Amino acid sequence: MEAYLYKPEGGGLMITPKRDKIPRISKVELFYVDDSRGTTFSFMEKLRARAYAVNLFNKELVFTLWEDDAKGGGHSKSNTPIATQKTKVDHNGIAVTEFLLSKALMQKAMQGEADPKQLEFYVTVEYYSHKKHATDNVEVNNPFPQTPKSKTSSIPAKAKGSPAEQKPKSKKEEKGILESIADQFLELWDWSESKGTIQKDQPPTLPKPEGRSPAVVSEPKQENQKEDCICKRHNLIWGNKVSCEFRKKVVEICAELWGEGNKIKMANGLMAVMKVETAGSFKAHQIMGKPLQDVNSITKDDFWLIRKNKDGEITSKASRAVGLIQFTQAALEQIGEFTSGSGFDKLHEVKLRFAKMGEIAQLDKVKKYFEPSKDKIKSPEDIYLHVFAPNGVGKADTYVLYDKDVDGEKYRQNESVDKENNHDGKITRSEILGRYRISYGEGLPNNAVQFICKEEVKDESLAKDCVQIRIYYQDALIEKHIPKSIKAGYENKYEYIYIDKNDTEHKIGEYSHTNSKLVNLATFKAYKEGGVNIAIGIKGGQESKCYIKTLNFAALIGALAEIDASDLCITQFSTSDGGSPAPSVSHKEGVAGDLRYLSTHRDGRGTLLQDSHFDYERNVALTEALYKFGYGKDKFMLSENFNYNGKITRLPHTLHYARGRVRHHHHLHIQGLSANFKEIEE
Repeated sequence: MEAYLYKPEGGGLMITPKRDKIPRISKVELFYVDDSRGTTFSFMEKLRARAYAVNLFNKELVFTLWEDDAKGGGHSKSNTPIATQKTKVDHNGIAVTEFLLSKALMQKAMQGEADPKQLEFYVTVEYYSHKKHATDNVEVNNPFPQTPKSKTSSIPAKAKGSPAEQKPKSKKEEKGILESIADQFLELWDWSESKGTIQKDQPPTLPKPEGRSPAVVSEPKQENQKEDCICKRHNLIWGNKVSCEFRKKVVEICAELWGEGNKIKMANGLMAVMKVETAGSFKAHQIMGKPLQDVNSITKDDFWLIRKNKDGEITSKASRAVGLIQFTQAALEQIGEFTSGSGFDKLHEVKLRFAKMGEIAQLDKVKKYFEPSKDKIKSPEDIYLHVFAPNGVGKADTYVLYDKDVDGEKYRQNESVDKENNHDGKITRSEILGRYRISYGEGLPNNAVQFICKEEVKDESLAKDCVQIRIYYQDALIEKHIPKSIKAGYENKYEYIYIDKNDTEHKIGEYSHTNSKLVNLATFKAYKEGGVNIAIGIKGGQESKCYIKTLNFAALIGALAEIDASDLCITQFSTSDGGSPAPSVSHKEGVAGDLRYLSTHRDGRGTLLQDSHFDYERNVALTEALYKFGYGKDKFMLSENFNYNGKITRLPHTLHYARGRVRHHHHLHIQGLSANFKEIEE
């Protein structure tokens, strides 16, 4: 501030504010995900940290979330960063970042404490000047140390004349929290801290509904206004992994089992359970211990779990679980789907039926599994225990669910849980709940962002002479509608219909397939109408090597309908019998194929990644669209690294694969389909 005398008519003192030009951090505050101020958090939610700064526009601040072990000063193995984020200050002088607090739970588990009741933490925000200082000892600190090591704290020097120089030591400095290697060569200019608590029993905060401030009062519903879909009003964790119909079904089931007042709490718990049990696929045909397969390729033999010794001799045979909650023989017996003593062949026949019934139909079986024990299940954690080990429901945290010396095969099937903890040959209730809580916490930022709740369609509107494959822009949903009767001559023919973002139907065409559900791409007829332009070219002489699985065909149609790729050229998929065209060995059953890269000439010509006519933008759009409809989700698509605008890069959702004569610089290999698929019998 400046002050000076002036004397227009009798004198006076003029005071002129002068802006402080010294960069500084004013404070840092903690918030819940609904933007309310936070102090006590759940292990199963996100923490939002907001720093307020002066004269630091577009500068990078370092946020560190770390545990306070409450044992006084000095470094201990607990004094380790849980997570570090770097965020730039916006034009309002604010920098915001988020931390998944489930990481704190994982860190405690790796330190041997599988079920912590409470954890005190700090969020420290720092700004480092760019002047480097000398250091004799630079340490890299592993944020999840499994073996405690002796460490020497590396405290950054404070810049001369900086706000940090005028402040006492931060708690982070007092506790000896080691700096990341990127910051050890910089001088600390300023810092601020805020303290919080994580408690095991604290319920997590759910995000605000999209587009609505918590201060806004809901407007009265108009008479002709459609009611919000239930899946939007109750936005479930992991909701972005499933369809609207799936989310609604989960809420309805939980309301019927545990009442209206508990339905959302229990529905979120059930979503966390299904995420763990299906390894994140949320598919009815997920088989235990195997990557997700094309549902049409699954046979009864896929359910065998055969163990062999080092000499290749079979030592044991068992059956793999399947589905949204990994149905075992015992579970199938409980719900009346299988009779004990009927043999493996019958058991695998039942599991194959479960795999192919689709997610919505299987959710009814999930409900049936919980019904007899619904009164014993009091919490979301009990839902998981009832799936994983029903005898653990209502027991103490130290209760042993599976013992290596007693439970044999059941322990071996779940040994990964023990390895995540102390690997003592016993899996306790608290150890398995650690995995559940991590799933819950990671699911919070994965709620749905799109809500497309289609109105119920009467059966007669979908009753056709042949099977319909309906491909939706929204949610990349693919539905297979099977009519009650199929007209003679249409037994091996599907009609493919694309529904665009405006809900306009595009009848792409009717295509025949082999008995193995393979469509010859050479028979595809170009479609161009209403903004949808799909054309598929075939490399000359390869017409007999371009057979694709019906579901993969539908996913390819969905991807091509979204982008301008009417010049796409296929080089090969499979032969008519499902074989892989030589010399390739990976193009079996029509689930993997090769596409030429798109060119700026738009004529389907052969194009290399390094060619000047390689169309970078359209090839990126193509791989993104393919991924949206499921390609590359179970297994990366294959391409190669290349130079674009002076930087080495790679197309999204691809893996660099160049081994000897096997190259991908001239074509994109698409594989690993995990589609959002549903089968409906009319």
